[in-house]
Amino acid sequence: NKTASSAWSIMALFAASMGTSCSSDSLVTDGNPDGGKGKSVTLTAKVNDNDATTRVGMNNESDDAVSFYWHSDDAILVQTVSGSTYSGAKFTTETATGEASAEFTGTVESGNSLGTYAVYPYNASHKFTSATALTYNLPAKYAYNKVESGIFSKTDGTNTTYRSTNTNIPMVGTISGDAIEFKHIGGLAVIRIDEMPVTEGTLTVTADQQLCEDFTISDLSADGAAMVTSTTTATDDNKTVTFLFSGATTDVGVFYLPLATGSYSGLKIVFGDATNTYTVNYGDLTIARGDVVAIPVYYNDGSCYAKDTDGKYIINGHTFVDLGLSVLWAETNVGANKASDYGKYYAWGEVTAYDEAKDWGDYSVKTTYTWNTYKHGTSSNITKYKSTDGLKTLEAADDAAYVNWGSSCRMPTNTEIEELINSDNCNWTWDADKKGHKVTSKIEGYTDNYIFIPASGQYYDSGYHYQGNTGNYWSRSLYQYYSAADLFFGSGSPSCLTHSRYIGQTIRPVAEKQAE
Repeated sequence: NKTASSAWSIMALFAASMGTSCSSDSLVTDGNPDGGKGKSVTLTAKVNDNDATTRVGMNNESDDAVSFYWHSDDAILVQTVSGSTYSGAKFTTETATGEASAEFTGTVESGNSLGTYAVYPYNASHKFTSATALTYNLPAKYAYNKVESGIFSKTDGTNTTYRSTNTNIPMVGTISGDAIEFKHIGGLAVIRIDEMPVTEGTLTVTADQQLCEDFTISDLSADGAAMVTSTTTATDDNKTVTFLFSGATTDVGVFYLPLATGSYSGLKIVFGDATNTYTVNYGDLTIARGDVVAIPVYYNDGSCYAKDTDGKYIINGHTFVDLGLSVLWAETNVGANKASDYGKYYAWGEVTAYDEAKDWGDYSVKTTYTWNTYKHGTSSNITKYKSTDGLKTLEAADDAAYVNWGSSCRMPTNTEIEELINSDNCNWTWDADKKGHKVTSKIEGYTDNYIFIPASGQYYDSGYHYQGNTGNYWSRSLYQYYSAADLFFGSGSPSCLTHSRYIGQTIRPVAEKQAE
């Protein structure tokens, strides 16, 4: 997406500049002889080379500098004390217009005094349960009446000042005399959808851990105090967060999900409207205090996929790796549970494998691989992909990767296989124990990325052949009327060969790369 590239360069800066916790933020309370009513609070956010950040709002000053500020609809919860009872008062600002400091004003009831802590952002469901204990509430629902089309949204018509009013990373501030020091107690996931397919609807995020409702922090004074997610506190209700949105465009859409610290075993993101919904399965992630995790979601031809925390891509629940080549390569074969598994065997142009019901003719299963059981004819009577029909590449309906893994996935072309085996692009290393090749990128910027391709052999007649000795992987490219191009390797260098179309061979899918 041509818009995504420039927007995501800002995201990279955004994530890079948010790696540390806030410090040196000061809170000044006005002296008030009237029992502490109507105290005026000024919060000064000091940003030193982006190391001390409030992460409340952002000014995009240049391509390599971002400052942070408060905005006029911000509110904080300030702890108040009456005897041994601890509660909170809402303090708001009306004067903040993209400034590093703002005056927060609230009312402390007569007979109460200012406590030790303040909480951002304000939520009436936050509760101070003792002098140092806090129940922090993360909402189960968010309402966006406008979906930002980038990390920064323009507010004054210029190219220099931007605002984002939804980036609410949970923070707790310690009040000491005339100062408050805010610290992060959670993190933030930034879900960025490339090319929004709907302009209003819902987006839900579901995890195996608790995502929302009440989190208990038993000792705010402890170093590293944070709210922590857990499976033991997870229920059907608090594992899902819903965004109700309108005002989106068909360009980029950004959603901000505050998160408790801890490890999440995958996120399921579902978005759309009453007519169409789209699902992305995002991989494992770990959140520490102050972490910002970017989750780019790509929409392509009715399907969506996301880039994982380790730089891999999740497409329809399957993992793909960027080797710096023209396409993404899958980590596993079709029908395999892990990279070293062989998976299923398909004749060229067939989408059912051994022991599966045929996808043509009758309801018997595929048990033998011969010309007599081939879907598209015999060696002497080819019925499709022949000289008279002009078809040189498998159509989607005959592509085993597309049919079995869904749109955005497909079998590679012969040209893409040649690119993969080119010694200038990748290093192929035979693993004698695992019986296959580790294929590592040699492209600058991708040299840590690799895939493993097992020596899966073939299936023909009524049995398997050469498993553990050779790898045989179909391309989607026809060679001539009775044969198709494929990837072949033993323990030595790989090559491009051809085999008869009826033979059962494994499939390693690819996916188109999208602009970021």
